[in-house]
This record gives sequence, structure tokens and C-alpha cells, in this order.
Amino acid sequence: MIEDYRTCATACWQKVIRVGRKNLSMSVLLILYAVGSVPVVNHRGLSEYRNIGISVFHLDKHPVFFYDSALSFQPFTQERHVIGRLRGIILEKQPPIVLLETGGVGYEVHMPMTCFYELPESGKEAIVFTHFVVREDAQLLYGFNNKQERTLFKELIKTNGVGPKLALAILSGMSAQQFVNAVEREDPAALVKLPGIGKKTAERLIVEMKDRFKGLHGDLFTPAVDLVLTSPASPTSEDAEQEAVAALVALGYKPQEASRMVSKIARPDASSETLIRDALRAAL
Repeated sequence: MIEDYRTCATACWQKVIRVGRKNLSMSVLLILYAVGSVPVVNHRGLSEYRNIGISVFHLDKHPVFFYDSALSFQPFTQERHVIGRLRGIILEKQPPIVLLETGGVGYEVHMPMTCFYELPESGKEAIVFTHFVVREDAQLLYGFNNKQERTLFKELIKTNGVGPKLALAILSGMSAQQFVNAVEREDPAALVKLPGIGKKTAERLIVEMKDRFKGLHGDLFTPAVDLVLTSPASPTSEDAEQEAVAALVALGYKPQEASRMVSKIARPDASSETLIRDALRAAL
């Protein structure tokens, strides 16, 4: 973890230097992502936290990072979140991604389908609790309807062999409560029905997650409630089916398998969200 932070800090400083060579003023750069704090190593070799933002300005097709004043000297072990909650207007819903506008900025948020179903229609306000994931090739926001679902997602990606994409697929195929129940029952058969989950992964999830549940305080998860979808149907049933297939592929299903799943439950009046939900239910 420390090496990841140092790598991030080094990359950020390199980009600051490159911007300086271009004679660009740091004050004119517009912040795309909310400013947060990350640990860096200063010139004295001491760890400290500095504010960091990702700018809309791009240099050589890479985001430009910049720092402002140091906040405090703290150990690397303290956890910091860049973006933890968003409140804004839904601009677009393309399962499993929602485009949420807040403060004049549109954020693409990846959500489990069990959370996506509960979103209001486009043009309405929504609140999502987010987890920010930084990879070498992308910076992604994952969103959830409450802190409990986000907590489960964060616990899932701590498991060996489970990344954000697979964790998203797990929470799309079953609700948080259904997953907890499967783990507590030690039921690998319920988990292997999910895309990307084999017998060994299912057994590892049960062993590791069951121990973690013991360390979580209170009633962490509440039973999922089946909601009647209020979002309008797609213009044509063919469009809805194509969107449903694309969403299932994004969740880890193979294209042919996703197409077959949608074909089995397709009906003319169904929206893409309804098709996705029914296809996932039928797969379990």
C-alpha cells in the first residue's frame, strides 16, 4: 500500500514539473474530481498529506495532477477517501453506469444492478455513496444506495482474486442480504451461479467473508426489497434487449450467454432494467 502511494506521489510530481515546463498557470486549471488528501513523501523524506485534484486539463492524453499546501504530518496507515458521497441530478442511465451531475460536473458511476434498480428516473435527484478506485489505466467511481452496500463491496475486493468488476457482478446477481445469507449458510452452490465465480472462488469467499462478518458491528445489512421499476421503457423492445445484453456483458457474462439469457425472458413491453433484473434472477 505504501509503495502504491509513493508511486502515485511520484507520478503526480512528474506531471507538475511537465506542466511547469509548459509555462501553464496552476491556478487556471479546473478541478474535475473533488479535492481529497493523499499521503506523499516530502523533500525531507517525511510522510505528509497533501491535497490533490485531477484537472480537466490533459497533457499528452494523461490527467494532470497538482498539489496545494500540506495539511498535516500523519502516518501512511490512515485511510483517506477522495470521493465518498455524491448528490446530484441523473443525466443519463446506461446500465450499469449512471451519469450524475453535481457542481456542474458529470460523474460516471458504476453501480450494482441491485442498486441501479432503485435509482429515480433521469432528471431526478439522487444520492449515492461511492468508492473511488485508481488503476493504471483508469480511475473509476463505484456507487451504492447506502453505506452498508459500500462496506460489503469494499470487503469483497479485499478477497484474493476478487476485483471491483467481479464484486460488482456479485452484487448485481444478488442483493447484499442474499450474499450474506449464502455466506452464513456456507452455500457455495448459490455463488457459483454468478459470472466469474468458480467453486474455489466461492469456497474462498465463504471462508474469508464469514470471518469478516464477525468483526462487523450491528445489523450491517437489511433485506432487499423488490421494487416496481418506474423508469420508462426503451423506445423499442430491440433497443431494450441490446442494452440488457450490453449490461450483462459488462457484468462479466460472455456475449452469447448474455444474449441467450435475455432472449429467454424478453417481452415487448419490458425496459432494459427489467430485462436485466429478470435475466439475473433466472440465472440464480
